[in-house]
Amino acid sequence: MPEYILTAAQLEQLKAQVRVYKQLATQEPVAQSLISSSVSKPSLLPEPYEFPGETETGEKLPYDLMKILTLHQQRANRSTLLPPPCGIDPQAILREREFRIQNRIGARIRFLSNLPASLSRHLLTKAEIELRALRLLSLQTQVRMEVLNQLKKDTTLETALNPYAYRRTKRQTLREARVTEKLEKQQKVEQERRRRQKHNDLLQAILQHGKEFKEYHRNNLVKQSKIKKAVLTYHANSEKERKKDELRNERMRMQKLMQEDEEGYRQLLDEKKDKRLVFLLQQTDEYVESLTGLVKQHQATEKRRKRNERREQKAKEKMEEGNELSEVRIRIRDVATGELLSAEEMPKSEEVDSWLEAHPGYEVKITFPMFDVAV
Repeated sequence: MPEYILTAAQLEQLKAQVRVYKQLATQEPVAQSLISSSVSKPSLLPEPYEFPGETETGEKLPYDLMKILTLHQQRANRSTLLPPPCGIDPQAILREREFRIQNRIGARIRFLSNLPASLSRHLLTKAEIELRALRLLSLQTQVRMEVLNQLKKDTTLETALNPYAYRRTKRQTLREARVTEKLEKQQKVEQERRRRQKHNDLLQAILQHGKEFKEYHRNNLVKQSKIKKAVLTYHANSEKERKKDELRNERMRMQKLMQEDEEGYRQLLDEKKDKRLVFLLQQTDEYVESLTGLVKQHQATEKRRKRNERREQKAKEKMEEGNELSEVRIRIRDVATGELLSAEEMPKSEEVDSWLEAHPGYEVKITFPMFDVAV
């Protein structure tokens, strides 16, 4: 028996088929990717390549059309004795579909029944609603089938096409015609009355709107006139108050000036922010300061001049006193006898020291009004 070696692709396909079989055996839903990997078949088309030519739209062809045509001709001319395969049975497909749906519903019911209790209340409520809906699915299908069967029995072809075919027509009598005509007349009269009433209401609304419009603008004019008067009165009162304030401030400034209260006067100017008076006051202060400086400078000059004059006067007086003292005779007394020298023998003031050195035993006698003292 020859040995077959599986390729990697065939081995992966075999593993996918085994996983699909296990899931189907446990009636679990199978993923679409797993199904496609388990039933994939190798392509019989030749390998694609880049065709040098292009189509009318500019796109490149992925295959060589001549090779594909040859392949189709070979399949068409192939002769075989085997019968052709039978077609797909739609009923079988539907049964398989229903079977798969039932398996998925059962798997979903088991999954929802085994949910852990640690989930949030919202998720548990949502899962409970879905579980009860799935459990009632068979009952819903049965009720739907019973309703459809009953409708099929009660409905015929003619009634289905024309539901008014067997309706009885009502015969109209003369009395009913008169009543109908009377009702029509009443309806027309009522419609005309409503139309006229609506027209009258519209006219009344227009007139009322005109009155309200005039009244509104009249009130606006009155309000505007009142506002104008109030504004004029306000400005007149403001002007009067301003003039009163100016007069009061002027009187207060004059009072401060009369009281020679410079600080109060400056404070009033700062409060009222009178720039003109502040500027004049600043110029006055500067002028006064300049005058004060000139006066101080003049006083200092006069002081220096008087001081110099006094010094010169004192110097002259000292010189005169010195001249007078130089001519004065100093009284000299003999220490031993106490006799005074005669006026001719008395030395001058400037010669006293030298005379006393030359004549020892003599001393100068100083005379005070109360007593005499010998030096």
